[in-house]
Amino acid sequence: MARAPVNLARAGAALEKAKAQNPGNPRIPYLEGKSTLYKPPFLGGGPEAALPLLERALELYEKDAPPGSLLPHWGGDDARRLREECLRRIAG
Repeated sequence: MARAPVNLARAGAALEKAKAQNPGNPRIPYLEGKSTLYKPPFLGGGPEAALPLLERALELYEKDAPPGSLLPHWGGDDARRLREECLRRIAG
């Protein structure tokens, strides 16, 4: 618990660095969306805040590595699942 502020700042900095190096990487908005979904709404989180990030990730996954490619492909299935979770939670 005491290390959370330091580690959250490091994780955020790593995502910003990754975004600067490759803005088309779908894993960046996927990880941001996953984190945002489980963050309390009073801290800027929740399903309404996470949904656009996860939808952006899914758009980028469509353009990402073709089937059979040796490029990494992790995160796409989870991004779809999290998007559905957001929609269910928003609908109530």
